[in-house]
Amino acid sequence: MARCIRLLLVLSVLVPGGALAQSADSITTPPTHTDFVRTALEVTAQNAFADFPYRRGKPLWIMADGNRPDAAGWFEAATTRELYDRGMLVRQPRAPGSIVGDGSWLLRYQFSECRLELTDPTRYSFLGRIWLRRSFTVGLAVSLWDVDNDELLWTNSADSTFRDWIPKRFLPALADTSVAFLSPDAPTTAWERAVRPGLGATAAVGALTALFLIIR
Repeated sequence: MARCIRLLLVLSVLVPGGALAQSADSITTPPTHTDFVRTALEVTAQNAFADFPYRRGKPLWIMADGNRPDAAGWFEAATTRELYDRGMLVRQPRAPGSIVGDGSWLLRYQFSECRLELTDPTRYSFLGRIWLRRSFTVGLAVSLWDVDNDELLWTNSADSTFRDWIPKRFLPALADTSVAFLSPDAPTTAWERAVRPGLGATAAVGALTALFLIIR
């Protein structure tokens, strides 16, 4: 019995991801990248339309100018809610040429930046967990046009960076591997680069040590 207990202790300490290391980690899983970006875009929409001057105006379309990034759908949904709260009737997006002269307004938006990245890997103690800074940077310009008169009615911009810190070991649960934008590359620390080639050797040493204890 004593030999079995010693075997479990050796494997837990020497083999990465051992049982003792897992039970010691009580950190709550952070928001996924999807939730993090969606919340940031909701705040961006609130900021962009904080001083929107119109209520119950003409029906309007929402349309992207130029490239439409992967996260644009979340911004459009948040913008629709903001405008509905102001009594505006928001129609489903169409192609630009199909709304000319139809008695409506057009809300154009353009992202100059829409980027999620992981930086600044930090270890707070020699054997402590590694943390990464997660940042979502957004640069946005919006403008409201009267379609019939080709008249600019209102314009605004919103530029922000949203940040938090996440444990690196949670990354597989946070990323959406089906969307490149939501699975950014993770940086490595100098300690990780130095230790990684030796992980296999460490596990082998742990197994040999456990076998030696059992034989004894």
